[in-house]
Amino acid sequence: MSKMVDVPVRQVFSITELKYRQLAAGGRLARLRLRLAMYFGYPLKVLAVALMARPTAILIVSSNTFFAPLLAWAGSRMRRPVIVHWRCDLYPDALVVARNIPEGGWVEYVIGCVQWLMNRTCDQVVAVGGLLLEHADLRWGKARRSAYIDNVPSDETNFFHLIERTPASLGFHYGGQMGYMHEPDSMALFVRVALQVGGPRVHFDFRMSGAYRPQFEAAIRGTGLVVNGPIENAEWKVLIQNYQVGLVSLSPGGAMVSLPSKIYSMLAGGLAIVAVCPAWSDLAEIVRITGGGWVINNSPHHTVAQLKEGDYARNCQARRSAAEVAAESGQLVAELLADQTEVERRRRNAVRAAHEIFGLPELRRRWAAVLEQF
Repeated sequence: MSKMVDVPVRQVFSITELKYRQLAAGGRLARLRLRLAMYFGYPLKVLAVALMARPTAILIVSSNTFFAPLLAWAGSRMRRPVIVHWRCDLYPDALVVARNIPEGGWVEYVIGCVQWLMNRTCDQVVAVGGLLLEHADLRWGKARRSAYIDNVPSDETNFFHLIERTPASLGFHYGGQMGYMHEPDSMALFVRVALQVGGPRVHFDFRMSGAYRPQFEAAIRGTGLVVNGPIENAEWKVLIQNYQVGLVSLSPGGAMVSLPSKIYSMLAGGLAIVAVCPAWSDLAEIVRITGGGWVINNSPHHTVAQLKEGDYARNCQARRSAAEVAAESGQLVAELLADQTEVERRRRNAVRAAHEIFGLPELRRRWAAVLEQF
């Protein structure tokens, strides 16, 4: 197409986001139901859509489930619509980081072959971060066409934008997944240090699910803090008005293969961001370009160039010492409590970035630039 026009759009999914988080936080049967939905229910829906797609259609297929884009390509060979692989996470690398499969084993090789095939069969790969795209190229070869769009759908117009002067008590909020790509121990360390430095002047709210939630709960045991489960988006948007700072995290290995989408909603909701993540990550870059928060580096390296000096794979996984993370955390909390006008300034930067850098008009423009090729 030479010019983007309004066209009908259909979403295909097996379960809602809230249901996903509830099942992930549930017992063995709940998690089994989630796996069946992810690896059988959703792929079958994708295949059915691909088989019936018109030649003029564009199918944008997420990397979750990891083989879904290849399945869409295989099912659409008769009608040949455009297949776009929307890479939100990189597999098999994410499974290796999560220790779900062994590094260097035959399972990693087979899933890597799937990634290699998708790079060569899908008409376009769109990654959620520049580093994610670069790392995937190094691991599994360059795609036929590739681009990165470092924002995901988050309607900034649905949020409240009144930012009142920060009160004496500083509120921190964590909402969403605490999954295998995240940092439960470093995040818990930040919480403990913040309580030591700020005492009653800081308070926390946790609304999380995910595989590492139990580990995080164990790490903050004895602080008197409670971890709550996920809530509906409408309720969450009202809840965060009581807080000034949003917490996000990525492990060094996880930062190479994933990007927490919660950061966009937090920015739109007027939360300044404290990101416990590698300084070289896509997440850290978002914090920097928006001026909407602070980064606590949990990697001994600061740039991607440093990762490529020596053993690249080992450098990607390397972790900074807990003592260094704790020291930087304590210094940051002390600074926030001492200069709360800076917290206000970064909150306003966050809202501005949500509109001007990551807003829906900019999201439409960037996707249009990709899709107009076809």
